[in-house]
Amino acid sequence: MSDILLNTQLMLLDRAAFLQHREELVKLYLQSFTTGELAQYIPAETAIETLEELSLKGGGVIALRNEKIVGAIYGLPLAYDKEFPAEQCPEIPVDNTTYIAELMVHSELRGQGLASELMHTFLENEKMKGNSDAVIRVWDKNTGALNLYKKQGFSEIAEIAQEKIQQDGMTVFQMNKIYLHKKFTI
Repeated sequence: MSDILLNTQLMLLDRAAFLQHREELVKLYLQSFTTGELAQYIPAETAIETLEELSLKGGGVIALRNEKIVGAIYGLPLAYDKEFPAEQCPEIPVDNTTYIAELMVHSELRGQGLASELMHTFLENEKMKGNSDAVIRVWDKNTGALNLYKKQGFSEIAEIAQEKIQQDGMTVFQMNKIYLHKKFTI
């Protein structure tokens, strides 16, 4: 086990935990998706709205180190993902599938096993809730995340295209997203 995992506490991310750590979660969200080579433009208001919705409709797991949030995973029922191409994936039981909407790890702590641990803990909790499957989608250029999800047992099932805005806040570009699926083992 890496030092980061030894010094990190994982806890459920329910509505109360969201409200307690809202500001830190928004900062982590923006740092995760608006910086680095795979950055896009996301206004702070959009980050707040997204996380607020996730806290009302789903839940997850947060990673705390020295009482600061260093990672988080959020999921909700797959039925809430309006872009999921259900007609292409009739074998996936939408009613018993969790959609992993966000997986965020502070940039300084990536590559140390924290994302794997967050995902493992989250998926075990989802299994205990009675879910049979999980789905996640990722930008095709994010090869690190793709490799992580495949190591966790996810397989590619579909692709969609989304319009996003570059960091300049004006230029529109197409982001190709890959959906991946995992059937839980009992």
